[in-house]
Amino acid sequence: MVEVQNSNLINDMSEKTKISNVAVLPKNLSNVIVPTIDVGKNIHKHFAIYTNKTTTGTAYLGTTSSTKDTYITGLVYSYAKDVNCDVTNVNLGIDGFLNGASTKLIHVSSIPLTAAEGTIAVNFNPPLKVDRNKTLSMSATFTAGVLNQGGTAMGFEVDTLEK
Repeated sequence: MVEVQNSNLINDMSEKTKISNVAVLPKNLSNVIVPTIDVGKNIHKHFAIYTNKTTTGTAYLGTTSSTKDTYITGLVYSYAKDVNCDVTNVNLGIDGFLNGASTKLIHVSSIPLTAAEGTIAVNFNPPLKVDRNKTLSMSATFTAGVLNQGGTAMGFEVDTLEK
């Protein structure tokens, strides 16, 4: 048998079962009583953020929370360019998402001076945990023509579970 010794867990059990006298709570767990964790209550915010850009440079979808863990469940990137656009690559990326390493999650190669359009969608199952306080961005560099690009990031934020 396992004995519950964590006072936070005992207090939480007391609060959720509405038993004010903690002395009557079962502290010995057998193979009949199985403790569970409700992780759903820790989800604070689901999000779907979108931005578009029609000029050269970087567009920011947003910045991950500095106090909560952020998980990306999906990315969508779309673009359309005319025959005069000299862009050679288009990126939708998350900067610094893995142990501080900058990584691009979606990369589209493009032939300069050729009309093109497309949409790419990526789902992450399980969700991808990204670093705190980092930007979500997409970028493209071109000097001529027209490029319209749009990006969406979907996910959720959670509090760090107490230890």
